[in-house]
Amino acid sequence: LMYRGSDQAAGIAAGIAAFGPGKIISSTAARCLATVAPLAALTGLIVKATDNISQDALEGGTSDIPGIVARRLKKRVTAVLCSHGPVLPRLISQFAAQSGGEMDATLRAASSLDTGDFTVLHFSTTNRAAGIVAVETHSLA
Repeated sequence: LMYRGSDQAAGIAAGIAAFGPGKIISSTAARCLATVAPLAALTGLIVKATDNISQDALEGGTSDIPGIVARRLKKRVTAVLCSHGPVLPRLISQFAAQSGGEMDATLRAASSLDTGDFTVLHFSTTNRAAGIVAVETHSLA
């Protein structure tokens, strides 16, 4: 990351950590790994790097976005997923679809992030059928 990107990654780490993630999953791209490094240092979590949510895998047809989403929903552990602009709408659309919803204007906006922004999708811990119950997008600005 450039200096600005490093500052942004450090700036959002505490905000993301406040949601109590139990897992960090990142694209294998250097910029994604650098983005989650401050969060990993703050939380003590080990980053699981995967090509399955990388832009290269998406463009090459080898990504496994449905599989990643299915595992996250099944495990019900608060997780951070760090990916790329072109991948985010597909990730969020899969979370909506696999939890019984569909991509709407709120989710489309939540998947169109500026650098340094992050979106939190909230799911019910007691009612799996409830789907996405709230969406928050946070910015450093």
